[in-house]
Amino acid sequence: MAEPHVEAIGLLQTGRFREAAGLLETTCERDPGDARAWFLLGACRHALPDLERALAAFDRAVALDPSNLQAAQAAIAVLCDARRPAEAFARCEDLLSRHSDDPQLQFSTGVVREALGDFAGALDRYDRALAMDPGFVHALQNRGIVLTRLGRVDEAIENNGRFVSLFPGKVDAHYNLAESCLAARRYDDAIPAARRALAIDPTHALSRLDLGLALAASGRLEEGRDELRHAMSRDDPAVRRRIEAWAAASGAIDPFDAATLLQPEDVFLIMGCERLESCDWAELGAFADRCVEMIRGARADCLQSRALAFKLLHLPVRTRSAI
Repeated sequence: MAEPHVEAIGLLQTGRFREAAGLLETTCERDPGDARAWFLLGACRHALPDLERALAAFDRAVALDPSNLQAAQAAIAVLCDARRPAEAFARCEDLLSRHSDDPQLQFSTGVVREALGDFAGALDRYDRALAMDPGFVHALQNRGIVLTRLGRVDEAIENNGRFVSLFPGKVDAHYNLAESCLAARRYDDAIPAARRALAIDPTHALSRLDLGLALAASGRLEEGRDELRHAMSRDDPAVRRRIEAWAAASGAIDPFDAATLLQPEDVFLIMGCERLESCDWAELGAFADRCVEMIRGARADCLQSRALAFKLLHLPVRTRSAI
């Protein structure tokens, strides 16, 4: 029975999921007690994605081999993808009662807690996974993301700096560092982090977007304009979602105009206003003067948001009459 398994794994590794699934379905029909074949069939169906049938295959593998923790956790991943996190969490708790020393299970539980919106609980699980395996790349990656979401940006930067030092060749390490530096308004640190991500993968659109945002927020408008235009040129769904989330969080751009209004002038003023709203008054005078300069020389395609205009009304801007 080893030969069909080997052939199926080869098909899986080359992305030929339907062919692999067909082979494994035949194997499972011929030998319904083959737990390994059911597990591989679940992996094929998950990749297709055929979530309900993937879950059934993984559950069958676990029923045949209760010690197969990998299949049990694969079923949890399917439930998360199917947006059934409560069911996934119940399974995690059951498994943790018997396998609390498994770092992968601690990580999986963290992922489920994230899906439930329990970021503090997710962080606790990622910490436990890393205590067991300090080089657990996905736990380290997710830990930085959760810390940023919790607003603990200095800790997120420290975490992501460690991520970079352990995995300098991973684009996600540098991208996550850029993200946390942006959240902390450390734009001069976000810029090189995003550039290092792009040096590894020039097509990484979210790093390109972060580079444009950081350049614009630091006042380097023309450089930011080029990067933002490049990031949006392919109409990448991930980029659009990121822009819309940023627009909604900032409250300064009408969400339906987020992509078209994402000009560096808007970014500079929005992020500057966010800094003031958090009671960071450093360089207020210089920021207000730059606002006046931008408003006077505004291009036709920027500074069009009504919400942004309302924010600017509260700035101590002044015009200077000619002498």
